[in-house]
Amino acid sequence: MSVHIVRFTTEPENVSAVEEAIGDLFTAIDAVKPSGIDYTAIRVGDSEFLLILRLDDAEVNPLTAIPEAIALRTRIADWSGGPVPPVRSQVLGRYSR
Repeated sequence: MSVHIVRFTTEPENVSAVEEAIGDLFTAIDAVKPSGIDYTAIRVGDSEFLLILRLDDAEVNPLTAIPEAIALRTRIADWSGGPVPPVRSQVLGRYSR
């Protein structure tokens, strides 16, 4: 399992565009229905975003084949003023019921 986190802040006037792009991405993900992923998008406060992607296989990221995912990654750089690379993270504890 591999977990990647993207965290970025944008100007308040970009928040609705970010939320719309995230909505478009989740619509595309739902249409493709890739397996082996768990993807969460969160708005923190007024203008900060946190994207958390868990991959069952660290070598296979099905989002790279979804155009909306590529578009979102490109636009994040525009919204945040520069590239925001994903940070590989390690899960230390998790509870799910």
